[in-house]
Order: sequence, then C-alpha cells, then structure tokens
Amino acid sequence: MRDILRESWTAMKYNRRRTALTMLGMAWGIATVVLLLAYGNGFAQACANIFASFGTKTMILVPGRTSMQAGGEKAGARLRFTLEDVELLSTNVPQISRITPEAYKEGSVQYDTRTFSFTVIGDYPNVS
Repeated sequence: MRDILRESWTAMKYNRRRTALTMLGMAWGIATVVLLLAYGNGFAQACANIFASFGTKTMILVPGRTSMQAGGEKAGARLRFTLEDVELLSTNVPQISRITPEAYKEGSVQYDTRTFSFTVIGDYPNVS
C-alpha cells in the first residue's frame, strides 16, 4: 500500500499540469452536479408554490382525449366541454360555489412585415 501511494505521489509530482487539470475537472464536475440538483429542487419548489397558490378548493377540468376505450367510444376519442356541461355541473353539484368556462385561442397578426403572436383568454365575469 505504501508503494502505491509513493508511486502515485511521484506521478503527481512530475505531471503537475495533468494533476492540476484532473483536479480542476473533478471540482468542475462536482460543482456542476450540485448546481443542477439545486436548480432542480428550486424548480420543483416553484412549481409546488404555483399550484398551491390556486387554493385547496379549486378544481380545473381540461378537455382532451380518452386514454382508454369506454362506453362504446374508442381510445383517443376527443372530449369537449360545452356551456350546457357547465350549467349541468352548476345545478347538479351543490358543493360547487362558483363555476366558469374559459376559452383559449392562439393566433397571429401581421402588419406590414411584422408578425405578432398572441393568446386570447375569454372568461365569464364571475372569475375572481
């Protein structure tokens, strides 16, 4: 064991540049891993804070596609919400204190040689 340590020390002593670059690379790698872990934890905490700001009594329903076959419909069938669905939920679920539909539409406007992209969000007035 002593011979191995002596040989390693001699190699590091005579190859100072390689030793310094190796140590720098190891330090850089460790710092990068620590930084990425901290960034990931911070991002996860920020996402948790954003969702917590919605409140504990908030529920968001988003239309999409079915993932499984059900009720005679194939998997991947498109689901849409209508104003009748909103009214049906409002009248038949007494635990709902407020309900409102939202509509999103993305588009672009071109003027002269410039093009602007935008998103329009439509809500009913009872959104607070």
